[in-house]
Amino acid sequence: MIVNIHALCNFTTSAAALILLLMWNLQSAHAQTESGWRVLASSGEVQIRAENAVTWSAVKTQHDLQRKATLRTGKNSHARLQNAAGKTFLLPEEAQIEIHELDEYRRTEIVLALTALDLQRLPLRKDSIKTSKSAFILHGAVSDNTDLQTNGELYIRLEENGTLALFEQGFLGGFILKWNRLLQLFPRASSENAEAALIKAYTTLGMPLRAQQARERFQRKWPHAILPE
Repeated sequence: MIVNIHALCNFTTSAAALILLLMWNLQSAHAQTESGWRVLASSGEVQIRAENAVTWSAVKTQHDLQRKATLRTGKNSHARLQNAAGKTFLLPEEAQIEIHELDEYRRTEIVLALTALDLQRLPLRKDSIKTSKSAFILHGAVSDNTDLQTNGELYIRLEENGTLALFEQGFLGGFILKWNRLLQLFPRASSENAEAALIKAYTTLGMPLRAQQARERFQRKWPHAILPE
């Protein structure tokens, strides 16, 4: 029997390459599902990094070991994600999320990065950001030149229904100012909806002057838009 040495070598090389490719794919899939999430589809640059991290709890008395996966998208890029419950999300371009899985409660928490929020109109200071188990905290991060003034802690929390809740600790007994489905992370919310939410919030809080100023600003920016009641 005549054996073609070159063909055998080529077959062996191809088989080895296929095995390596399958191993790389398995490792990639493991990294993508580190915290119960996986990437269903992506376009352009999408960076995924899974690592162990130690963060302080909200009361600063203990720290919890947790796994953290960071996902970033570049310019003209996007990614479609799915969590362990089967819910899918769209990560817009030039955005970032950090997925934290806490060992204590065995649940997954999303810590939002400023680049993933449509809050460009607020002068937020990135150096004042820290994370906790319950919320994304901005310590005194809102300056006196914005509509949302605070000397305490301004919290932005992702609700179970996918909306963001904005509230200040101790304000009106823990009153939660919800930007009801107007500042969603997936997809990125519009500034028009955010402004409309401010009008409703100031009216609810009994701040007619602030509400009127927000209404006038809305009408200047979008003169042909119908202002929500």
